[in-house]
Amino acid sequence: VFWDDFVLPKVLVLAASAVSLCLVVAFRFSDSDERMPYLLASFVQLLLLAFWVWKICRAAVRTGTILRQQSFFATRYAQLAFRVLANTLLLAVAVVVIPAVYDLQSLSSKWVGRSTTSMTTTTGSLQTLVFGEKKASFLERMVRAVSAETSHLPFCATATSIGP
Repeated sequence: VFWDDFVLPKVLVLAASAVSLCLVVAFRFSDSDERMPYLLASFVQLLLLAFWVWKICRAAVRTGTILRQQSFFATRYAQLAFRVLANTLLLAVAVVVIPAVYDLQSLSSKWVGRSTTSMTTTTGSLQTLVFGEKKASFLERMVRAVSAETSHLPFCATATSIGP
């Protein structure tokens, strides 16, 4: 029961994440000019990262619910450790989510036609990256958008980052 319910799903998602990461690296440094496999592998990598974040946040909410029902003095070490980890989790999620939401809002408002100020990052604004060239194809725009969003992700090595 322990293996089927707890370990196996995490091992499968970890294996899928590792395969996705290897594909991103392989397609990034391939000699081919085809960008679609690279874009798809990067998108799958982002979806798996979002899945991990969702699983961790769901586990944190469940743990907090259970700990709130317990006596603080009986479980004080677990309560204190959970508070530290929950606050660290909140900061980590905020570092990834806030810039992504702001850039996606700027991008969507640009597509709708309203102009807003864009967030400037180390690689430039998302609007400039996506809409910089007027004759860029849809695929080139999507690669630039994914590149800009993954530049916000912490703990990514240079080889796995989509940016130049």
